[in-house]
Formats: sequence, structure tokens, C-alpha cells
Amino acid sequence: MRAEEFTQQASLEDPERLINLLGQVEGERWVREQLTKITPLTVRYSATIYRQAKEYQKEMPDSTIRELMYDLDSDSVVIYGAGGYNRYSVGDNGLVYPIDESFPNKEKLQLAKQLLSGSKAMKITEIEKIPARDFSGVDTIDGARRVYRNSTEFKKFSDSDFYYLNDMEHGKILIAVPNTDAIRSTPNGLLIVGVLNLYPKSITNIYNLPVEEVGTIAVDKKYRGQGIAGKLYDAVLKSGRILFAGDTQTPNGRAMWSNLYRRPDIEVTGWVRFYVNDVRLNVYTNDEFIKFIEQQGGAYFGERITPDSGKVMFFEFEVEQLPTKAELEIRGKKSPITVYNTEGADTGLMARYIG
Repeated sequence: MRAEEFTQQASLEDPERLINLLGQVEGERWVREQLTKITPLTVRYSATIYRQAKEYQKEMPDSTIRELMYDLDSDSVVIYGAGGYNRYSVGDNGLVYPIDESFPNKEKLQLAKQLLSGSKAMKITEIEKIPARDFSGVDTIDGARRVYRNSTEFKKFSDSDFYYLNDMEHGKILIAVPNTDAIRSTPNGLLIVGVLNLYPKSITNIYNLPVEEVGTIAVDKKYRGQGIAGKLYDAVLKSGRILFAGDTQTPNGRAMWSNLYRRPDIEVTGWVRFYVNDVRLNVYTNDEFIKFIEQQGGAYFGERITPDSGKVMFFEFEVEQLPTKAELEIRGKKSPITVYNTEGADTGLMARYIG
């Protein structure tokens, strides 16, 4: 469906109504979080940027609402569902619609489309748990094969028979292999077998490099076990970008970052995001948090400015491999703040190529 087909029922004009509407897909816990948080990739955050964009449009009538929202903060035009799998795109006039390829559960995708178009649908009473397996990604790969069917811009890796295409304008990295199937192959005789979707993060940082966040990653099941996921990460990092891990990770995702950590040409560190002077979002005062960072050997990494929360600072810290499982954690951990399952601060992992 196109964005203009949806009714105002799905508009950011009424964020609370939209949250409760999508709650039929994403669940009660997601609704509670959305009603209390104003952070990037949430409904209320997008609604805040939407209101600003409407004011700006009075002075720039030739620009669309979505264009202005993207210029204010690129994160504002995407809303994340529970677990980070389901994503919704914000269109003009604040209308919201599901991104088809991000839904592993097609029944939920259909329900989301019905709800966002104003159609009646049965309310979901049970929420599906995220399985500990890779997102199958069939739709994502098939979609990439359709969109990039005629591409001749794939380049060969110097150390393997894989080919890659960096389309950073649309936030996609693709991996292809030589193939004799003329129907599905590109003009160069390549078959796309891996796709990495990325989202730009507007963070000014000490390395002066663009920052991208992992969205979804998909590898054709016939080609798994050949290191294709690692090559997708390689293509991003070697293009001179800092890569942030996604908001959620499967066990395979955590293992992937452990593998990156062991590579001598890539530096993997942790990050902590702190909302300066925002008592609504912090369980630490500014002084307490800075003291913690110093105790952990952390250092200032960069910052961003958000309309509602003001200044948001990022701090970088060292991580180490856990001895009992394929997972990274803060080196010499002495604090309740951890890479995974942290309360009171937003944390994660990032990587950059150091050669």
C-alpha cells in the first residue's frame, strides 16, 4: 500500500492513539515503553519532529513533511516495533505504514496493514516470542534481487570470490556470488545472497566518521556458513564508517560481534548514551555518571542534540570476551550498567576499521 492510502487513524497527529493502535501488533509492554519514552525510533519522538517539520513547512512549502523530518533527524522517519524486527515508515502528513521486509511474521504484517488503513481486525491476545534464530530474510533478499536486478556496480573482494555493492544512499550493503541462473542474476552474472540494512545515526564524534546502525541482516539459507554475514560487515567498515550494533541481537548476532572483536584490523568497543540534565530518563546524576565512566576507563565519544531531551552524550569504553559464552561485556565490569539488558542507560557495541 502507498502512504497516501492510509487514514488519519494512523497519523502522528495523535501519537497516543497511534501507539495504542500498533499495540495490537506489538504488545502491551511495547505500548508502556512508547508512552513513557521520547527517544529516537519511538512514536512520540517522531511525533515531536513531525510537529517541528510542520512549522518549518510554512516557510518552505516546496518541501514535504517527510523531507523536513529527515533533515531534522533521519531517525524520526522510522519507528521500531517490539524486539526491533517490525519497523514502520513515516510518510508525508505524519502517516505511518509498515515496512514489509522487516516483518518476519506475515500475519502480523497483514494485521498492521489493516490497522493502519483503518480496517477492523481481531485483536491479538498473545505475543509471539522472538526465536533464537536468524531472521530468515527471504523477503529482504528477494526484494534486493528485484531492485538491483540490472546493477553492474558490484565489485569483487580481493580475498574471496564474493562481490559487494555499497548503496549507502539507501542504507543497503549487498553480497553476491557468481551464478548461472540467468533469470535471477544481474547482468554481470551474479546472484545476490546477502543483504544488510543500515540506518544513519546523526552523531558528531571524535573520529569524524559517519555512523551507521545495523538494521536487519539476511543471508540466503543455501549460502549460510560461508562467512557472508562477516563480508557484509566488512563492506561497511572498510568504507570508512563506524558501525553500531542493532537494538536487539540474536545469539548469532552476539557471536558475530565476538568474531569482530577478535580481528586485529577492527576495533570493537562499547558505548553508553547519557541524557544530560534530563531527570526523566536518567537514574544517575551528571556527576555520578561521569564518575562511573572514569572508573570504567571510559572516554567521551560524541554527542547529538534532540528536541525533547536536549544534549545527549556518548561515551566509549573497552569491552572483553566473556569466558563462558560468545558475548562481549564491559572490561573489568564493576557496575550494573552492562552491554546487554541495562537499566537506566542506553548501551551498545560499535566497531570501526583500523587496518
